[in-house]
Amino acid sequence: MPDVGIWVGCLAAYSYGRLHGSWVDLRLTPTVPHLRQCIDQILAGSPHPNSGEWFIGDCAGMPRELIENQWPDLAELVMLGGMAAVC
Repeated sequence: MPDVGIWVGCLAAYSYGRLHGSWVDLRLTPTVPHLRQCIDQILAGSPHPNSGEWFIGDCAGMPRELIENQWPDLAELVMLGGMAAVC
């Protein structure tokens, strides 16, 4: 688990009783397109082909309020990761 990160899961896999996902280190995702690419890679490895929906199931090193919504603003997450990288 990263010091500052999110756990991104495949919603289709979860709906079928499988837990498929991975931690994303927000300190290593400097832009929204890069974070989106990380999410897409997680979904590409899903046991359910053509999975396009994702959710955030956990977080580390950030206020939990940021992930109360399972689909938070990606720009806000990138900004948080950038701030943590500087500290």
